[in-house]
Amino acid sequence: MKTALFNRAVRADLCWRHCKSIHFLAGVRISDWRLSLNEVRSLPGASLLFRPAFGYTGYRLFTINHTLTGTANSTNFTVLLSGTFAEFATTANGGKVQNTVSCGVNSITCPADLVFTSDSGCSSPLGGWEFESYTATTGQMIAWVIVPTLSTTTNTLIYACVGDPAVTTFHGGSAGSAFDSNTKVVYHFANGTTLSTNDSSSGGYNATPANSPTAVTGEVGGAAYFNGVIRTSNPRRFPGPEPAP
Repeated sequence: MKTALFNRAVRADLCWRHCKSIHFLAGVRISDWRLSLNEVRSLPGASLLFRPAFGYTGYRLFTINHTLTGTANSTNFTVLLSGTFAEFATTANGGKVQNTVSCGVNSITCPADLVFTSDSGCSSPLGGWEFESYTATTGQMIAWVIVPTLSTTTNTLIYACVGDPAVTTFHGGSAGSAFDSNTKVVYHFANGTTLSTNDSSSGGYNATPANSPTAVTGEVGGAAYFNGVIRTSNPRRFPGPEPAP
């Protein structure tokens, strides 16, 4: 196992894939995704994006522009959805979320009845999602959602359905459900105030901080600051062949 030393704050979530390079998933700078979301919001009648749906109060449609997705389709691709949406606050705070529940490797408060689907009827949930952060008072969220195919020829649609009082448990799946089976580790580093090196992949390879790396603000949510000399975070050894550096 190689130990990576960083002489600056890690400004994005770290994902290490077996036999591939270290990927900074958010390091694509998510400007492409923000652009596509901004395009949706600027459409005429954008206020109508929040529509009623069977069983749910409504949904918000996220559209990924296919012209920004490369030259070949991607399978089981994890998409970052980040922003503040008033309807995703709880009903006590003027939003539509009826129920919250503890979820994720850091046991944060998550919206139970905010689910991500592939259809406007909210009946076909996507394969998995993870809330990295959620604020019940404002509707701010950082969510990682896996889509079966990210197309280069047609826009990918994600429906965020919310407001069903009958949904009282988390439907995003167990740890790792938001990432494909080749993903070995995912470290979000928590919220920028308290450092966490828990692994969000299905492997559960929680890292052990050494010499007190600190929590800082990252490009997406929290990050970890390593001074490049003695501060490290050592993951458990992966089974099988060693991943490429």
